[in-house]
Amino acid sequence: MSDMKMKSDQLQGGHGGQGSDEASFMRLLKRDTYQSLQLSDPDTIVSIIAKAIDQGLDDASDTPDDEENPFVPAAYTYLGQFIDHDLTFDTRSTLATLPPGLSSFPNDVRTPRLDMDCLYGLGPSASPFMYDEDGRLATNMDRPYDLPRSTIYYKPDDAGSHRAIIGDPRNDENSIVCQLQLAFIHFHNAMIAFFKSQGLTGQTLFQTAQQEVRFTYQTIIVTDLLKRIVQKPVYDSFVQDRAANGDEAYKLYKKGDRTALPLEFTGAAYRYGHSAIRNAYRLNENFQRRIFDGADNAAESLVGFGDLPESHRIDWSLFVTDQLAPGTKGDNPSQVGGVGVGPDKHRLQYSYKIDTSLVNPLLVLPPRIGGQDMLFRSLAARNLKRGYNFSLPSGQDVAAVLGVSSQPPLVFGERLLSFKDMPEMPSADASKLEDSTPLWLYVLAEAQACLAKADGTFDMKIEDGVKVADKDSNAGTQLGPVGGRIVLEVFFGILDDDQSSVANASGWTSVVKPNAPTITLWDMLRYIGEV
Repeated sequence: MSDMKMKSDQLQGGHGGQGSDEASFMRLLKRDTYQSLQLSDPDTIVSIIAKAIDQGLDDASDTPDDEENPFVPAAYTYLGQFIDHDLTFDTRSTLATLPPGLSSFPNDVRTPRLDMDCLYGLGPSASPFMYDEDGRLATNMDRPYDLPRSTIYYKPDDAGSHRAIIGDPRNDENSIVCQLQLAFIHFHNAMIAFFKSQGLTGQTLFQTAQQEVRFTYQTIIVTDLLKRIVQKPVYDSFVQDRAANGDEAYKLYKKGDRTALPLEFTGAAYRYGHSAIRNAYRLNENFQRRIFDGADNAAESLVGFGDLPESHRIDWSLFVTDQLAPGTKGDNPSQVGGVGVGPDKHRLQYSYKIDTSLVNPLLVLPPRIGGQDMLFRSLAARNLKRGYNFSLPSGQDVAAVLGVSSQPPLVFGERLLSFKDMPEMPSADASKLEDSTPLWLYVLAEAQACLAKADGTFDMKIEDGVKVADKDSNAGTQLGPVGGRIVLEVFFGILDDDQSSVANASGWTSVVKPNAPTITLWDMLRYIGEV
């Protein structure tokens, strides 16, 4: 295949280990239909907001607390990260402040398909070092709990920095996503063993196993993950409309646009997961630490990009549950802690609520992840500056296109997100932000505005005659009519446009869960003996 033909196929959204440096992103809202936010001093304003939404430094505890989200066990935060790395890899844009008139438009060296190229790389022919002769993915024979790694150090003075031999280096960023990548490696190898036992060999064996892994993964996304992170009325309305009307159901990510991913998704709505990250995690009965501690020290945090310490070996039963119905923490929706998982050292951990706050360790990312610039070692600052540089539409802009009220209860009422009350915020910039709220913040505030309970009602209270959410409760948060709709349309649109996806497969039945309409992350992990 010529280089020109290969690039053309990649730009059309075909499958493969990577996209093209010429591949880009698209916009759900055309650039001439809204006004870009213009701030007096973007870096200063971004820093003010990032500090204001910092939760503060809590104890490194994995014990139950009111921030836990009963809809979302902790593993799904990192499944979301794994999916993001499958879809996007921007190697060109910058977080630096640009002169007026210039933009930092990103590229995408991933295909806009849920094809798991972060797992498969370029495949056995182009990346033989990742596979054996039967098409199994390489594993670490000496350290079976860790990813396969090179014997060459990328930091000569750091004997714990062996590079992972995987399709996407970012899936070694922390101890949890590292071991989720390993779980999918084991799942692929289990599928190779299964279909080999059915008599398949050679390229047919690999392709059949790969398709089974992809279909299982895609089904987990739409029948498990999305049901947990999107409010039920938003999910049901779109899924039913799509079933009845096909492409006519899409208001944003329409047919013809799906050869690239939308910036509103990659730069804002799908970054909801940063709010869901816990301050600390218990990986097993004997090891519990903060997610990050500001340094490249895996002994005292979960920072990755180096050999996984054996003490970090994950017990997935602390991260995922076999309960299909989201929104409950045990038999009693108000009970914090899972059913049958015992005392604290064995309890199911949940992601944190989707709201306008991030845990303190994300304010100072380790240098391996955030670089050396202190402003952009803040994850919130990175998200806000990226959205500003991309000239993303505001939450109100997207809400108007969807016909959604742009002032959901509490979003700008309860001072849940009051820019005017932020220390040192210039009044003129505060007014602009309240009228044209950055889409990422709007999505978080919208989710927080209605804390949902397991019975489908919302946990609200009255303050000064205004309905506000009771944040200090056991209710949960999910993406709402703007954030949830963007995420739903992108995931279902990707699958609808991919003729090789499970959405366009006829007669497929899962090896993991034959004839079942729903497959969960627990089902996959159970199949490979991890839970």
